[in-house]
Amino acid sequence: MPLSLGTQNTHALRRLLSVVLLSFAAVAAVYFPYLSSQVNATSDGQFAQFFESVFGWSDLYLGGWPLYADPNSMSFYPLRYLFPATREAFDYFSLTAPLIFAVGNAALAWELTRSRPATALAAVAAPGLGFFIAHVGHTSMLHAAAYAPWMVYACLKLAQRRADWALWVALLGGSTALSLLAGHPQATVYALAASALMAAPIGAGWKDWIVTYAKAGVGVVLGLGLSAVFLIPAARFVGESTRNTMTADLLRQFSLRPFELGLDVFPFLAGGYWDAGVVTSYVGTDATNSWSENIAYVGVGIFSLVVVGLRGFWADPTKRKILLGLIASLLLALAPSLPGAAQVLVDVPVVSMFRAWGRWQVVSSLFALQLACIALAQLRDERPAVRGGAASSFLPWLVVPAVLATIALSPHLQGKVGAADLFQGKPLVQIAVLAAIGVSIFALRTQWGRARAPLVWVPIALIAAELLFLSRHATWANAYAGPASVEQTNAVAKVKGILARTDGRLLTLSGWESPHLSPDTVRAAEVPSLNWYGPLLNSRFAELAGTTTGGWTRPDVLDDGNQVLDIYGVSVVEPYIAHAQPPGAALDSPDSARRWTPLSSGAGALLLNTRSLPRVRLVAETVYADDSGALKALKTSTLPDGRGFQARSAALVERPELQFASAGGIPAHKTDATGDDAFSVTFQAPTAHPLMLVVGDNYSRNWKAVVDGKRAAAVRVNYNQIGVPVPAGARQVAVAYHDSRLIKGVAASLVSLFAACLLVLFGLKRAKRNQGL
Repeated sequence: MPLSLGTQNTHALRRLLSVVLLSFAAVAAVYFPYLSSQVNATSDGQFAQFFESVFGWSDLYLGGWPLYADPNSMSFYPLRYLFPATREAFDYFSLTAPLIFAVGNAALAWELTRSRPATALAAVAAPGLGFFIAHVGHTSMLHAAAYAPWMVYACLKLAQRRADWALWVALLGGSTALSLLAGHPQATVYALAASALMAAPIGAGWKDWIVTYAKAGVGVVLGLGLSAVFLIPAARFVGESTRNTMTADLLRQFSLRPFELGLDVFPFLAGGYWDAGVVTSYVGTDATNSWSENIAYVGVGIFSLVVVGLRGFWADPTKRKILLGLIASLLLALAPSLPGAAQVLVDVPVVSMFRAWGRWQVVSSLFALQLACIALAQLRDERPAVRGGAASSFLPWLVVPAVLATIALSPHLQGKVGAADLFQGKPLVQIAVLAAIGVSIFALRTQWGRARAPLVWVPIALIAAELLFLSRHATWANAYAGPASVEQTNAVAKVKGILARTDGRLLTLSGWESPHLSPDTVRAAEVPSLNWYGPLLNSRFAELAGTTTGGWTRPDVLDDGNQVLDIYGVSVVEPYIAHAQPPGAALDSPDSARRWTPLSSGAGALLLNTRSLPRVRLVAETVYADDSGALKALKTSTLPDGRGFQARSAALVERPELQFASAGGIPAHKTDATGDDAFSVTFQAPTAHPLMLVVGDNYSRNWKAVVDGKRAAAVRVNYNQIGVPVPAGARQVAVAYHDSRLIKGVAASLVSLFAACLLVLFGLKRAKRNQGL
């Protein structure tokens, strides 16, 4: 007898509640060490951004940039604002990502199998997958990846050509938007590619293909529209960053290397705690990435179920798509490391901006888990066991020679691994799991095992235990930043006081490696700093200041003739520390005693830059120089024609018509600042000659100027700073940051939100009508 609609809804609500509770328990179990050790995820800096009190233009890092357009800031991500700005709240905010991912995987597994054990496997295994462990410090990436199963789920429903299709279009749009607003579009693009595969209506006519992909396209467009408030401003910001260009070497570095396919099953063959120096001889030459970035392990348990279920996958179109998606995503993760591939990919527009192709493993991990869930459901199928089925339960043991062969044949290794390495230490625990799962699968494929329903929960428990064990011993290399020490607190307090007196900025030459003044520490304390991790570093600033994408700064900025730190108002510098310096960098203080004065921070040496210039200043002379000439002048204090150059009294301009030299000095004036994004200068009397107002922040076309109430031009000066020409006779000049693209984004998102509401209402009406038939 069919269940009533109310009963169906009650059962669905109970299943959802059970899945959420099970997922929550799994997240708590896996990440308990993370929560109990009072550490915070900081690799991409979201910890500091979580406390950010500024929304628009900020001068707290890298010479200024628009915070709302920075993908890592998650400024428009709704979930961020559900948590207060405390250290503990940030931990829980970070861990909502694996919870969302786990519930989504469980929903997808239920749709694919209608099996409670399979759904439970998805819920308990998803939080412990290696991709989430390896990237626990990449907060925005994990939140972007968390919605991948929801996107796949929506497209799977669209492929079924249901009457309530509008609801699934809305789900696709909403999950796409949330993924994009989380701030790591690379994960979103990979998830959409997986979703596109799942939307394919295998076996249908060409018209159904067109209709299905048209609906999916509407969902994607809806997602883009909902996130337009972030995407439209971010498009310009990213286009001006170092991410706009990529090298083949960088693509290769962050791709999955062939031997790491074996490490996705036995991750501790990589040597485990590479950051503590315990690195075995068979680790790849780029050891720092062999755990933290590239290894998205699934373990032997999930692999065992996938291998056992392979025979049944190909016969079903949906399962076939998942299997093909698993293979394709692994090949894409490997692509840049294949001979000659990186040189080709680096020249492909947009594609080249995604440097870390190894992160395709978010898709391969999702598909591998779903195939394991399907295989587990097949084991409980009521059909009689097929001939040879019990014997095939031991096929997973082929993983041992497969892993050994994959590692041995890889050209990226310094040494070799033998079979004995699998039977000692942490891999031995996984070998025991492999044996236990083989026995349980064998039992489930016998009549005796089929008569004992609880036996199906044994593989689930083994897989959950294996992933929990692996997470307990993982390096968590991208995560750790403990509470501030007394030395850190004292150093930050002293530097903050010095910067307040000098109205300056801080530069730590060793960047992330600084023990007391790391970019994260000082930014959380709202200390203006020239340091940051730089994938989205302003490209002209990077070229000018010598800041690398890794976060440290080249030593030539300390040269006596180099004025870059002066024009950016850097008044305090922390020298390189011994273990974090570029080749050839000096550890000692610079020779020029006139420029650098030693300071004591209570936690290491600091240098006071006596030539630091004010953030807002006026000059009475401008000098024309092209880009190469401007770089030379600022780094050597010598103009291309051999004349000397001093930024204190002159500014470099890009166009000859902006060049002038006024005989008079700087007239009396008053400077006012409104936050970080608006400045004005009022003169006591009309100016007698032309001047140039210089703001020591990075130039952007969004800076708007007004002179005596009339619009004026804001131009680029000093290669990458803001300048406003002030004509003779002026009484007041003002410059402020205003991004019209943000207004357009807000309008587009509001329209898309209205469309999404209409879609949901239409879908509910169609669903109700269909249930009433």
